[in-house]
Order: sequence, then C-alpha cells, then structure tokens
Amino acid sequence: MVTKEVTKQEKLDLVASRIRNHKINKFNSELFIIEEEASLAPTESDIASARASILSSESQIAALEETYSVIQAE
Repeated sequence: MVTKEVTKQEKLDLVASRIRNHKINKFNSELFIIEEEASLAPTESDIASARASILSSESQIAALEETYSVIQAE
C-alpha cells in the first residue's frame, strides 16, 4: 500500500482550521459569560470555568499559530 505524504498546504489548512475552531470556542465562552452575568442568579463557578476555557483557547491558539509559522517556513 502506498501512503501519500501530507502536503505543506494540507498541513497549513489543517492547522488553520484548528485555530479557527479554538477562536470559535473562545467566542462561545465569551458569550456564555455575557449571558451568565445578565442572568438573575449568575453562577460564579460557571463564569470562572468559562474564563479558564478562554485562557486555554488563547494558549492553544498561540501554540498553533507558532506551528503554522514553522510549517510555512519549511
């Protein structure tokens, strides 16, 4: 069986897609916080969890953007 290597463009497309997914997740968490803070009884633990999710998304985005740059430079 012949295995085709993943092309540079395919790698870039995959990394870009994952970056976009993390940005969407981050935005969803931001919206959740807005909604939760507007509710009659906001739950601080849920807000804290959403903020932690935002921080996680930001670090994952940064790591993937670095990976994108490395692949681009190949």
